[in-house]
Amino acid sequence: MLGNSREDLTGKNSYDFPPTKPIFSLQKTGEVINNGALLDIPEETVQTGNKGTQILHTKKIPILDDTGTPQYLLGISEDITARKKLEEHLLQAQKMEAIGLLAGRIAHDFNNMLMAIIDGQSFKEINNP
Repeated sequence: MLGNSREDLTGKNSYDFPPTKPIFSLQKTGEVINNGALLDIPEETVQTGNKGTQILHTKKIPILDDTGTPQYLLGISEDITARKKLEEHLLQAQKMEAIGLLAGRIAHDFNNMLMAIIDGQSFKEINNP
């Protein structure tokens, strides 16, 4: 996900990879450590090395020692970039479908009005030769 090999990541921690949003990341890490509870971040946009901008679903949880004090922070991120792009395409398709239905209804109503005008003209011509 970061564009690094396993060897590049082995033995490293999050401080070895500067976050793209350091204040946001530090605030969220502080929340997890202070609250001692799981934190779910549904969408987080990050800049990665080789892949550019990605959207992640991240969960952070403190790892507690025997006394219940947070000792470590475990973060798990899932790349949801492709899913978000598909959702955007679906939303765009739904908008286009709605516009198409609206245009069809307007055309149908316009056609009905024209038919009434044409029928009225025909009725006058038949009754007034």
